[in-house]
Amino acid sequence: MLNLAILVLPLLQTTHVVDASSGPGSNFTDIPPAVAVAASGDTILVRAGTYAGFTTSKTLRVIGAGAGVTTIVGTTAAVEITQSAAGQTFLLAGFECRGGPSAIYAGVVVNYGNLTLLDCEVHGSPIIGIPALRADFSRVHASRCTFTGSPSATLSILSSTGGAGAFLRDSFLSAERCTFQGGDGFTIGPGANITLAGIGLSVGESDAVLSRCNVYGGSGPVVWNGHAIHCWAGTTRISGTASNTCQGGEGATLYAAPHLGVAGTISVHGPVNVLPSLGNNLTTNGPVTLGEPEFPWLEQTGSALPNGALNAALPVTVTYHGLVANAPFFFLFGFTPDYALPSVPAQIGPLLVDIQTAGLVFGTLDGAGQFSFPVPTGVLAPVFGIPIYSQAGTFDAGLGLLRTSNANIERFSL
Repeated sequence: MLNLAILVLPLLQTTHVVDASSGPGSNFTDIPPAVAVAASGDTILVRAGTYAGFTTSKTLRVIGAGAGVTTIVGTTAAVEITQSAAGQTFLLAGFECRGGPSAIYAGVVVNYGNLTLLDCEVHGSPIIGIPALRADFSRVHASRCTFTGSPSATLSILSSTGGAGAFLRDSFLSAERCTFQGGDGFTIGPGANITLAGIGLSVGESDAVLSRCNVYGGSGPVVWNGHAIHCWAGTTRISGTASNTCQGGEGATLYAAPHLGVAGTISVHGPVNVLPSLGNNLTTNGPVTLGEPEFPWLEQTGSALPNGALNAALPVTVTYHGLVANAPFFFLFGFTPDYALPSVPAQIGPLLVDIQTAGLVFGTLDGAGQFSFPVPTGVLAPVFGIPIYSQAGTFDAGLGLLRTSNANIERFSL
């Protein structure tokens, strides 16, 4: 049995409660005043309601009541994270985030920061074609989120292109069970001005690793742009099952291109459905590799609460789909993602959990290539609200490779 008590728990924190209706036990009626008072490491619990956007360089845990009932609407970006302290991560969980009419970068922006997004729905501006998520010089981990880029602006002088689901520049993205959707383009006005469709995921001078995600480009009147994934001067690796799909709206579904002399590459691992684009019927363009070995995947299953956390009062099961029968494996669990992201030539996929502070278990997969164990109820009470990062890896003797899984990120509550 795994024992979370071997870890040093980050429990020295203050909790602030935000309630738009000023209900019992609340401290604030909007998020920005709570952010202003909170210190790095604090938790802000946000009850159902609609709230103003905020910008901060603090590393906080801001947890909503669920994307269906808790909304952040910015005048500019809904949330902007800047200048995270070394080795610290901002947590945003359980929200719908919408950029405002004056947003010029994205609905959620992270700049020189570290961000974990859980159980969120993120949108760009309602009138300007911008990404749902933009990351510059940052590290982002996302789980169970949807990212929907804005359609191109109603006036083409404002934005001639639909927004990307996510736009990365000099950054790293790890995403599991997420959906990325590019915004649509249009033919506008009596002058028949043409706007372009948005990209599902734009990876610029960056690295992205996707596990069991779906990625779609936007549609529009021009049969280019609107790729599901456009990787320029970086690497994108997507792994999943036959239930996962990539499809372009207009341009080639997967488009890898150089930038400033640096190559862009895309590799697809496992039986992901890579479908021809709707606009020009192209599947790939550039150095794209299909049919690579599938990444293993790790999941924790239980009873999910409305805010996305798992109910710790009911049974939770951890299952690792290691894919190789009777193979040796490792299992990591901790409270901190890996920021250095080391990788070696004989390794498929990066290390996503900080091995210096994590618990580490070794074992052998069963004849079906799996490992599973139950988590007793009550054992997770000391870490309510704190994200637990876990990852596993299989030593595949047949390939001579270490195959690492997604970073499974969960919270637990009652």
